[in-house]
Amino acid sequence: MPTTPNQRDTDIQIASEVSTLVGTERDFFVLTGSYSIDALTGADVKHNDIDANVFTTDIPTALGRTAAFLQTYASEAELTKQTDDRLEYQYPHQYGSTQVEMQFVRYESFLKDSNGTNFALPSKGSHEVIVPTVQMALRETNQHEHIFSVKSLPFAIGTWALRISGVALDQKRPVRESDIRHFAFLAAMPHDRAATLSAIQHHPQMPDDYDAGDVLDASYEILERRQGL
Repeated sequence: MPTTPNQRDTDIQIASEVSTLVGTERDFFVLTGSYSIDALTGADVKHNDIDANVFTTDIPTALGRTAAFLQTYASEAELTKQTDDRLEYQYPHQYGSTQVEMQFVRYESFLKDSNGTNFALPSKGSHEVIVPTVQMALRETNQHEHIFSVKSLPFAIGTWALRISGVALDQKRPVRESDIRHFAFLAAMPHDRAATLSAIQHHPQMPDDYDAGDVLDASYEILERRQGL
């Protein structure tokens, strides 16, 4: 079933609250998953939960601080899973409940520019790992606007291209039909091929022995075959 307007509004409010609680001068809440696609494309995306990365230089400290803040300031949220680098919460509300999943990611440095913030992660293999983020809005049905950091459109296209082409490092699950739909939403947006290839080349899930152009073209071919069925 599609996400109802009331559920989406509530999800956005919860994500905004968590973003405010998590964010510091050194820790950054970055919306990922279906809500990041919603923000980047404006597409009518089905949402099952709220996914986010928390970029930090010190994962244990940031994770502990986040858990303490949520326990204090969002006492209705129930902690459902905790690992060394992950927190998951269930938020009950009048329209049901919302799952919030935060993956903590260590960065080595960051650089802010007029578009957003670029995070340099520990290198993998022979390539430098860069995660570019931008500021995007999600609007409730009453048009109230919430601003979030999300990974840039070229990086998002690269993420889903690596995923559906099957070459991504550390692929955590099989490719789903929803991944194909999400890639279609992203690929339909005007985007620069050179910027997208650069994002793939510097992506943390990019293997050393693959060419970024081949990965992108293979994902387009998969999408075209699916859309032609």
